[in-house]
Amino acid sequence: MSIGAIGALSGAAVGLGLACGIAAFRAGPAPRRSKLARRLSPAKLKGDSRKLVGCIGAGVAVGLITGWPVAALAGAVATWWLPALLGPDRSTARELARTEAVATFTEMLRDTLSAASGVEQSVRSACAAAPEAIAVEARGLARRIEDQQDLAAALTSFADELRDPTADIVVVCLVHAIRNSARDLAGLLGSLAATARTHAAQRKRAQAARVQVRTSVRIVTGVTAGMLAALFVLDRSFLSPYGSANGQFVLAAGLAFFSAGYAWLWRMAKPRARKRLLTRMDQVQEPSSWW
Repeated sequence: MSIGAIGALSGAAVGLGLACGIAAFRAGPAPRRSKLARRLSPAKLKGDSRKLVGCIGAGVAVGLITGWPVAALAGAVATWWLPALLGPDRSTARELARTEAVATFTEMLRDTLSAASGVEQSVRSACAAAPEAIAVEARGLARRIEDQQDLAAALTSFADELRDPTADIVVVCLVHAIRNSARDLAGLLGSLAATARTHAAQRKRAQAARVQVRTSVRIVTGVTAGMLAALFVLDRSFLSPYGSANGQFVLAAGLAFFSAGYAWLWRMAKPRARKRLLTRMDQVQEPSSWW
């Protein structure tokens, strides 16, 4: 491989590293400090660093094998994005588990309140037996209560950590019950728990349909990658035109169309993120006319 090709490959790898680094550590708007903090958490940084190293390694390997800078860049980008599209949708599974856990937590609150317990005692009891999906956040809530933190403020922090719309509503109801004389809070919490379970069941049915899209993507990706690998090994002369400058331009155009198709499939396979109903829980002020 010529010196020029090696230089172009090195430049592409460096450019990809800079682009991925900017995408990984890009700060959001000022109101989203919690999201930025999650991105800069040690676990997130460690995972992104490993992923970035893997992408650069894959890009360099593809470039050395093919001698094509465009292929090197495509290999690095594919290593960054394709595993999330081809692999299992763990993020949606976690969201579903969290929604069901919030429903269970709400039912615990309802049952404890029905036994004539106060709001604080009910929260303590529910935190002690919280489902695994929200156990960390529940332990944090219990610890803040033990530290004599204001219960409304502790619940606000709990909602901010969960980042779940259903949890927002539950916390609003509890905060209102603390600040005012609430009526039939146990019944309202029971209705919220039933709604959360219904919503989780609907999302499970939708997710089952998206599994078919992911299967189709795996088939298309496997067939395409297998065909290109077979051509490269068995009849490399067939791909020799891509070694020229014009061939690299044509290859880049073809890969751009593939990328557009994968982006479309990604939108089909990925559910829309649920937006929180209340992003500033510390400013919630419910009128007493609610009850």
